[in-house]
Amino acid sequence: MQPSVIIGLGTGRCGTRSLSRLLSSQPGMVVLHEGMLEGRPHPFRWEGDRDRVLAWIDGLPELLGRPAHCGDVGMYFLPYCEDMIASRPEVRFVCLERPRAAVVESFLRHLPDRHPWLRHDGRRWRIDPVWDAAYPTFDEPDKARAVGLYWDLYKREVDRMVALHPSRVGRFPTEALNSVEGRNAILDFVGYGGERRVQGPFHANARPGPVRRVARMGLERTIAVCRPLLPATVRRFLWEHVLHHVHVRLRSPD
Repeated sequence: MQPSVIIGLGTGRCGTRSLSRLLSSQPGMVVLHEGMLEGRPHPFRWEGDRDRVLAWIDGLPELLGRPAHCGDVGMYFLPYCEDMIASRPEVRFVCLERPRAAVVESFLRHLPDRHPWLRHDGRRWRIDPVWDAAYPTFDEPDKARAVGLYWDLYKREVDRMVALHPSRVGRFPTEALNSVEGRNAILDFVGYGGERRVQGPFHANARPGPVRRVARMGLERTIAVCRPLLPATVRRFLWEHVLHHVHVRLRSPD
């Protein structure tokens, strides 16, 4: 039986490591984070790596011991999703989305001496020969603005793919990782039917404020109580649209 393949997406600084941890915690599922094997990541270039990406995806089942579900999580897979959708029917995509301002602020703190979104000579910013090519570049020397442009580009492309391929591409707010119902919604989308391990220290970058926590808890409890009666598609809709809307509208100023 052909293993299903899961590709995790997201700008980075949005919980992709936690997504990998959640998925790999399920029996029969192994999902890498940024191709990490033997302590080394395996990133791809944002442009010009189509053949290498497809070969990597095709080789994952054997590389990981042919589990029932396998995959990899990395922001740089986004430009190659259409190729995978067209030629690899066993692949599904899970994209995490964190608010724009939070992603910009997190990247500025995480990469204080690098600017991979700009082609430069290395005099002002440090060049990373492994990771810089994994990001798109813009004609924008202001780093905060460049990260914002990156977030915008990512969102536009994910919006387009979700609209065109709703059964193949699922988008979830980062905070889905912080609750049992959110984790179940992700596992429902990827078609995982085994024993679920959704209790545990799955940490996400974004933290809700007190008002948002109360609103979220009420909605999550409603979904939990009604879970036996709600089809997976309805639970996913509630997570993608209702809860995400509450997260954005009630986002605390910090």
